[in-house]
Order: sequence, then structure tokens, then C-alpha cells
Amino acid sequence: MTWSLEAQLGVLSRCRAHQWYLVRCYLSEEAVLLTLLSITWWLRGAPSDFGFQRWHLVLPLFAVPFGWWVSSVMHNTGHGNFPRGVNRVLGEFAGAWLGYGLTNFTLIHSLHHAYADHEHDPVSPRGHGFVAFLLSPMGIATQRARRWLRERHGHKPAYEWTARAEWVLFQVNVVLRGALWLTLFGPNGFVFFYVVSLCSNVAILAHINFACHRDHPDGSVEVVDLEHGLYYRLANAVTAGGYFHRSHHAAPG
Repeated sequence: MTWSLEAQLGVLSRCRAHQWYLVRCYLSEEAVLLTLLSITWWLRGAPSDFGFQRWHLVLPLFAVPFGWWVSSVMHNTGHGNFPRGVNRVLGEFAGAWLGYGLTNFTLIHSLHHAYADHEHDPVSPRGHGFVAFLLSPMGIATQRARRWLRERHGHKPAYEWTARAEWVLFQVNVVLRGALWLTLFGPNGFVFFYVVSLCSNVAILAHINFACHRDHPDGSVEVVDLEHGLYYRLANAVTAGGYFHRSHHAAPG
């Protein structure tokens, strides 16, 4: 372990010390999401019927770079790179946009830095083709994170109940976040802006990890910076240097 976020945010140390830490976090998130969804439903009403109009085709042009920008916000708030209050607000927003929340992102990204390209790295692409890695943005990551948690708490009484509660609450909160954006944007904005931006977000996060961690025949992994060509220059500009991955691992702050 060369570096971790434990000293900065304490997520790994809290998960290690407290069996029910994630359950408490997920319950708090659920309460906030239910409150926001109720307020949004009251102000906006139930989502209206879907009706396609030509101008909806313009929305993806803005949704794709917005999704890239949200990935940068999510990443920076996971590292606590903004002032504390601003960091929490931006992080909760970005976590809600991605669907899996700030707490879950911080845990997974902390493990990535703590165990980069080793067994407990949740976002290591080793052993997966890009398509499988892309189509399972939470599946691969959460499986590895839960394996890490099980190694630390699996021997404790009632841990199976803890693990089940974590899984159920996580899934419920993902659905609540989707319902919140659907109610806020309506069906048209949800499909042509939110879903497109979410897909672009997932795609760029997956590609950053996949392209910047290169396997070698001797079993070693090289982490690289990518900055050449129009795509990487544009993506780095929007994501605040997202493809400067080697530099980021060397100085995560």
C-alpha cells in the first residue's frame, strides 16, 4: 500500500473499524433522497407523458461534455480537493448524478489508490476486456469492494445481515436517485440529457482506468499519462486532466 485516502477522508478506516458504517451512511442518504424526491414531486408533479420533439436531439450535444465534467467533480470531491462545505455539496450532487453516491465512490476510489492494480483494486481492468469493463461499471467494482469488506468483517457475528442490508440499501438508493432526476427533468430531459450524460460519464471513467493502466507480459502494470491527439486534449480540458493518470497516482491531491 503506497498511498490511501484514510488520513484524508477516513472512509477506509471507518469501514474497517465499524461493521455497520456503510449501512448508517446508506440510511442517511436514503432519508435525504426521500425528502428531496418528495419536495421535487410536490413542486413538479408526477412526470408527464413522453413526447418527442426535434429539439430534443440537441440535448446530447450538451449532455456528453456535462457527463465528462461531472466525472471530474466526482473525482475531485472524492479526494477532498474543494473547501470542506463546498466539497460535500458538490460530491453529493455528483454522486447522485452517477447514481451510486459520494460514500460509495470514495470507498471504491480509496481502495483503487490503496491497492492499485492488485487484488483489492475495484477498478483495475486486469482480466477484463474493455466491453465487459464498460458494461459493468458498478458490478466489478462493488464485488471487489465487498470482498475487501468481507475479509475484514466476515468473521463477526451477524455480518451476513450487514452485507445484505448494505446491498439492499445501495440498490434502493440507486433507484431513488434515478427517480429524483426523472421527476426533476421529466421523461424528455431524463432520456435525452440525463441518460446520455450518465452514459458518457460511465464511459470516460471506464476508459481512463482501462487505457491508463497497461499490462505487460511480465505481469507488471504501467500507469501512464495520455495527452496526445484531439480527443485526449479535449477530454483533459473538460475533466481537469482526467487522463493524466500517472501524475495523479504520484500526487493524488
